[in-house]
Amino acid sequence: MAGIAGFIGVGGEDLVTRMTAALKHRGPQGAGYHSDGYIHLGVCRLGTTAAGSGDQPVYNEGRDKCVACDGEILNHGDIRQRLEKKGRTFRTGSDIEAIIHLYQERGDGFVEDLKGKYALAMVCDDTLILARDRLGVKPLYYILLKDESLLLFASEIKALLQCGLFTPEIDEEKLTDLIVPRYPVGSGTFLKGIKSLLPGHLLKATMRDGQVRVEEKRFCSLSLSPDHTISLDQAGERLLELLTRSVETNLESCGEVGLALSGGLDSTILALIAQKYRPEGLTTFTVSGSYEHQDVKMARVISDHIKSDHKEFIITFEDYLSSIPHYMWAMERPVLGLGVPFYLLCREVSRSMNVLMIGEGADVLFGGNNEYLDGRFKVQNLKRGISRARELGLPVRDEVLSIATDLCQAGGFDEYLNNLFRINLADSLAAGFHYYDSCSMTWAVELRDPYFYDDLVDFLNRVPVHLKVNRDLLIHKYLLKRMALDRFGTPVIDAVLRQKKGLGFSCAEHTTKFDEMCESNLADGFLDEHPFGIYFSKKRDLLLFDIFKLIFIDNRGDYPSGLDIVDFLMMRSVSHTVR
Repeated sequence: MAGIAGFIGVGGEDLVTRMTAALKHRGPQGAGYHSDGYIHLGVCRLGTTAAGSGDQPVYNEGRDKCVACDGEILNHGDIRQRLEKKGRTFRTGSDIEAIIHLYQERGDGFVEDLKGKYALAMVCDDTLILARDRLGVKPLYYILLKDESLLLFASEIKALLQCGLFTPEIDEEKLTDLIVPRYPVGSGTFLKGIKSLLPGHLLKATMRDGQVRVEEKRFCSLSLSPDHTISLDQAGERLLELLTRSVETNLESCGEVGLALSGGLDSTILALIAQKYRPEGLTTFTVSGSYEHQDVKMARVISDHIKSDHKEFIITFEDYLSSIPHYMWAMERPVLGLGVPFYLLCREVSRSMNVLMIGEGADVLFGGNNEYLDGRFKVQNLKRGISRARELGLPVRDEVLSIATDLCQAGGFDEYLNNLFRINLADSLAAGFHYYDSCSMTWAVELRDPYFYDDLVDFLNRVPVHLKVNRDLLIHKYLLKRMALDRFGTPVIDAVLRQKKGLGFSCAEHTTKFDEMCESNLADGFLDEHPFGIYFSKKRDLLLFDIFKLIFIDNRGDYPSGLDIVDFLMMRSVSHTVR
């Protein structure tokens, strides 16, 4: 894993050095650079695997092309074997080297052969190529400054802000996404002009007549292609086979690895599979705000069963509160999202290892939330959000209206369900990846996510949705639960039956206490009189926006020294009272 940054256009080498330095937390084990004419590339590396070891950028035989990549190419061995037969010479054992040789064979079509998670930057003669994996697991941002003849790119927004040729501004249209659909949609970010390269997209940039010319295209999109000949038993057998292969693949390419264990179904299945490939024992981690939380109790049961070296990390309110500003710096978004528990878990993990396996994402793939059983609440929220935005005179973007139309005007529940799976695969999935990547890479912890194995995702997209969600019996994640019971029996019964609320609720009491602090200390007019108050319904959320603005507008992504959440809250309370 790594942090990548750079630019094409008119600029000095000191800029790429500053941009790369802003990402040092993502790759503290060393930095590498490439500069050639108008193109400058930097990378800071986190070496956690044998396949991923070695310096970057990685060059081809003639050293006229190079690539830097944040991520891992899981099928690099197959690519290497195929290309060596065609006469290609590999000089390292790095999975990243496979990318550059594959490009020389296939041109722009090279991305279609890559399996894994990646955000990459490649220099080919006078062309800069950026690409992002089809699921959007790894982040990649860019901004085109036409007047400055400059295109900047980076793994995180804070690296882009090292360039002083533009002034960061809040994108108020994007803030409307916080009202409806309540998560970011599309390529835009909360800062004007800064875009996220969409999953499954490739961008090419060249200098022509003193201007940066940009071409962006989609090379892959996820779609549902249900095969109604697949039976429940066949789906369960194939699911177990592919998930087992994914866990094995994720374990074999790294040394010591931990497992985030909540005692829920998704992580319990991974633990039961992984113990076969780690007979010496796994290290498992659980995070919560209390020893009495259901996650702690259930995870303890599973860890006892698999005899793991189990570590329980209990977050105090003081630790929760003090971590919020740095969490906002890591997230680069003006929202609390799933909150700080996973962020603090990664901090704890980083003290003993730098690879963590997680069971996240299964809800999107298998239909794990109530919205998959009953669409009324989802539809009502969308309609209510659109109405509120329009009452406030805020424009609702076409991308958001398209989502609302597909769900609110679906011709029956089956169409609604198919549309919901498709939409969540495209947008809410990427939003979730952003959260986990931001929290983990801040502490130089590499995540392994077996549920997002390419072959497994492709198979699940061919499984009819009625096998994933059994509406007649009101059982979501039906296929995953049936497979777990058939294969593992008693150890997973409680995980199947329990009603798990998710990671964001593991410290719910702390979040509630923080809410109460904001409500009692901030004046009643805090929302109404604030210039951006129209976009928020809670004082807490507006306070977090102010922290975001301080870090990314006023400080251009540099973390303010001595920033304390309680002091910040008191200052906002006093300043509002004075006005």
